[in-house]
Amino acid sequence: MTCLSDWKSRTKTSICTAINIRGWRSWGNETSIFPASTDVKDRFIPVRRMFSWWGNTFILTYFQKVDDPLNFRLIEAVIDSENIRANGFQARGMIASGRITFNPDDNPDILDGQIRFEQQLAFFTPAKAIINTLVFDPAGLQASLTGGAG
Repeated sequence: MTCLSDWKSRTKTSICTAINIRGWRSWGNETSIFPASTDVKDRFIPVRRMFSWWGNTFILTYFQKVDDPLNFRLIEAVIDSENIRANGFQARGMIASGRITFNPDDNPDILDGQIRFEQQLAFFTPAKAIINTLVFDPAGLQASLTGGAG
């Protein structure tokens, strides 16, 4: 199974393994940018995929608002809708957190019709390994053989 790994140029790929043990799992969740970059949003395939999906959904949802009057109601509508959407995903345990903000200081081109929002998103990273340490308990064996509590 080939996995898209360089999300910026979309030209590089890396190899990951798909294993079917009680359902398909991806064994190898890191993009080829690791270890050069340890930024979570670029490093893990599921997180990168969620950022792409979230951004594409934002575009498809608010594309219809392009050419609407740029007023406070438009800004407030986007903020309210996105925060409700993020809160819904968070309440269902699908994301760790999400919120969108509008800062007038970050909008020098607002008179040219450009609105800038900032979304803070936290998606769950994959569990790379589950480690279980097995330790022999001689006291438990001793207690079992002598009738004591272990």
